[in-house]
Amino acid sequence: MTGRVAQLDSARRLRHQLFARDEVAGAMRAEVACWSNGRDSRGEALRGIMRFLAAVPAGNGCTLQQWWEQLQPELLPRAPRLNHGTRWPAAVRALVTGRLVQPDWKVMASVAVDPWIRRLPDDDPLVIAHRQLREALSRLGWPAEQGIRRGTSAGLRLMLVNDYDQLNQIVETDMDAIPTDGPLGADMLDIALCEAGISPGLHNEAPPAAGHNPNGPSKSLSRPGFRHRSTR
Repeated sequence: MTGRVAQLDSARRLRHQLFARDEVAGAMRAEVACWSNGRDSRGEALRGIMRFLAAVPAGNGCTLQQWWEQLQPELLPRAPRLNHGTRWPAAVRALVTGRLVQPDWKVMASVAVDPWIRRLPDDDPLVIAHRQLREALSRLGWPAEQGIRRGTSAGLRLMLVNDYDQLNQIVETDMDAIPTDGPLGADMLDIALCEAGISPGLHNEAPPAAGHNPNGPSKSLSRPGFRHRSTR
């Protein structure tokens, strides 16, 4: 077991224990210390976390996860938009990437998850999954960088929502549970999983025809085994 895996195991245990502000603060500080951001950026994040913990209600009588579930609606802006962030961004990032809490799709659709993952330790399971998804899509040769980013981000969001550590934990019902008005990239994720040999619902996606959109399958695409998602 690597140091990062042990840290995440400890965080998951803390998630189901009664909320204790000092313990949560310590775990969030430990998470920020793992980020590859510069010292000034990490210091700013820590100050934001301390302000967050001082401002939000304590989870008296609640587990850490229950406290988070009560707090989640307050973290979203009044008119949340894809990738436009949440309130208390450093605190949300530390809680989520540290696996101290399990977020819902509304929160994950509001954040740009790819930059979060690129700052995590190399042995973090999400970093490994991110690399596997990028490699799978790059092998195809036709997706543009925008399509690759959408596919990898969709996969990372799904893994965080479901508290997964490996791509092979993803099943078709997970893909079907992605909100239809949620983040883009579900089709590209489907293709990446197939290429990686993990196929919840897609089988043998062919290269795009001439004029095909390099960012992902077109809305008119209809091939055997392809679960059409017209809103993606």
